[in-house]
Amino acid sequence: MLPAHLVLRSVQPQIERMRRALGLAQGGSGAIDQRDRRCLELIHQQALILPAKRDRDLVHEADRLRELAGGSTEALDDERLASAFALVREAARRTLGWQHYDVQMLAG
Repeated sequence: MLPAHLVLRSVQPQIERMRRALGLAQGGSGAIDQRDRRCLELIHQQALILPAKRDRDLVHEADRLRELAGGSTEALDDERLASAFALVREAARRTLGWQHYDVQMLAG
């Protein structure tokens, strides 16, 4: 079992994004910053394109992003990260009938 401080360190970036998205960051007002707004715009652009693609095309794109990331989302630029989030959103829509809220996309 991993020590708690190592587990916490590994999930800290996701926790901070979630806190920021919910307005819980220090001094946070819940406002979306420019980078997050741009990320949402990119996700929404992809959302217009992805429904027309076949399942195997989505799998191929996910594999390509996974390879580019090399196991770490830190290796992806904002555009590729937004593409990955859009793929997750589309996969959930197709398989579960779910649509992630924007705040969920920002939380990662």
